[in-house]
Amino acid sequence: MQGGILRKGQVQIQESLFVLIIFTVLLLIGLIIFYKVTIAGIKADIESYEDFKFKALISTIPEMNEFRCSLLGQDQECIDLEKVKGFNTLNTDYFREFGYKNIILEVVYPKENKTYNIYDKKPVKYTSIGRVSSLVSIYDSSDNKYKIGKIIVERYT
Repeated sequence: MQGGILRKGQVQIQESLFVLIIFTVLLLIGLIIFYKVTIAGIKADIESYEDFKFKALISTIPEMNEFRCSLLGQDQECIDLEKVKGFNTLNTDYFREFGYKNIILEVVYPKENKTYNIYDKKPVKYTSIGRVSSLVSIYDSSDNKYKIGKIIVERYT
């Protein structure tokens, strides 16, 4: 009879171990699925944030002190063309603010066909280019006139 009891005990321990192993495997599968879903959500949030930041550059660039025009110490809602021309001569690195982007200012009216490259950093490899543009007021101090321009921001991804 003792042999039968020992066998029943062994069978119950084996059943318990089997249930424990199954439970552990299911728990691991659940954790892996949770991890993958969480990572996918974080990547989507990062992409959404980068897209928002990219589109916000259209309104931030004209507000930057490096480009904003002022008259007698009062800021105005326009881009100073002389500041744009002098921006490229600065030795300051704006990669932290802009990243891999191309920022262009075109004079639309009057028709002068002038384009000013404000910032241009391209990555070695990219798969697509996103582009957003907006009209801006430009002050040209060389002839003391306001002009209409288009600011174009391109993002490389």
